Amino acid sequence: MSHAAILESLPIEQRLSLAYAPARTRRALLALLGLDQRLSQVVLTAREQMLGQLRLAWWRDRLGEERAARRGEPLLDLLDETVTERPSLVALVDAWEGLLCVAPHGESQAIEALADARAAGFAALLPDGGDRVAAVRMARAWALADLARLPSGAGQVAAVLATQADWQPARLPRDLRSLAVLHGLARQRCGDFAAPSRPSAILIALRVGLLGV
Repeated sequence: MSHAAILESLPIEQRLSLAYAPARTRRALLALLGLDQRLSQVVLTAREQMLGQLRLAWWRDRLGEERAARRGEPLLDLLDETVTERPSLVALVDAWEGLLCVAPHGESQAIEALADARAAGFAALLPDGGDRVAAVRMARAWALADLARLPSGAGQVAAVLATQADWQPARLPRDLRSLAVLHGLARQRCGDFAAPSRPSAILIALRVGLLGV
């Protein structure tokens, strides 16, 4: 899978957001979103819980290996080149596994943990001096809204949690302009987070991408 293929694997809103990322962080954001997307597909397509856990364990093990042992998996190579905060990546694997193995009536805790792990991934890319509180808050709100599109009860739980999130926008460092775009696009769906993007999404992305809010 090439970098272009990783990009093509992402949902349209995420691809749109990357268009506003500065060159110095675009590849790192692509790697982070690409990993999140790959893990989500493992969970959503697992026919049996054990098989899904084995596939997630493969990713966890690969993220803990030296680069030479990975045999050229393009997404792992891209992560190696761009993301230094390896614990945040392993935590993302663990959080997706938590959703895969969620106990009855435990969806809320699993969704919250996954939203936190996704937010931590963005925060790991924050430049020195950036407002971590705002970045985590906005990333977590986006993550919950995005997870509202999951099928069955997990999506419904995520939608409820998303309505309770703090959606106040903030001006983030340009390195995280893509996060600001994702936040803005999700914010337009307030009240129906499971709905597809509205036709105005492109204008919202353009405004936030250029102005930052």
